[in-house]
Amino acid sequence: MTELVNIPATATEFTCRWIDEVGNSQSQLFLIEDKLSIDRFSMFERFRLEVGLGVSFTELVKVLRNNIDLCERAFQGEKVMTTLINTNYNALKAINDVAAKRPFAVWLCALFINMPDEDRRYFNDQVMRTKIGIWESAGIDSAFFLRQALGLVANFSTISSEITEMSLSQDQTINSEADESHRPSLEP
Repeated sequence: MTELVNIPATATEFTCRWIDEVGNSQSQLFLIEDKLSIDRFSMFERFRLEVGLGVSFTELVKVLRNNIDLCERAFQGEKVMTTLINTNYNALKAINDVAAKRPFAVWLCALFINMPDEDRRYFNDQVMRTKIGIWESAGIDSAFFLRQALGLVANFSTISSEITEMSLSQDQTINSEADESHRPSLEP
């Protein structure tokens, strides 16, 4: 029996070792990084939704658009509540089926876990599939990827929220200063 390989939570790199389909021993170094290009960050946002909600981005958008349409029709007096409930149930079931086939947490990690010679500027679906294939062949425990993904989502969400709050605070300060400087004086 082959045991799964456990990567420590504190690792900054790891090497996968496996036997390829013709029997040759292979190895590949992976670096665990904390930076993303703009292109990869856009994919991170999608995967973050998928990891956090357990649904694909595309399916989530479809469900939300359909729900808005059905709610508008209900508001206009149409009797569509049964349809709305059935549509939500069927969509959620389909989304769960899709999510079961694509390990979103592993895909999210593939944005941050890189081969040394990998071009980090872009998201490349084939490179991501290759990395995931290597991880599967090497028997890396999926708990490592889930732990990493949840940490990445939490860390990036916290940082994003802090930046947003700082920006809003600065905007409010600038706006209130601008309002005060442009207010007409009531004094003669």
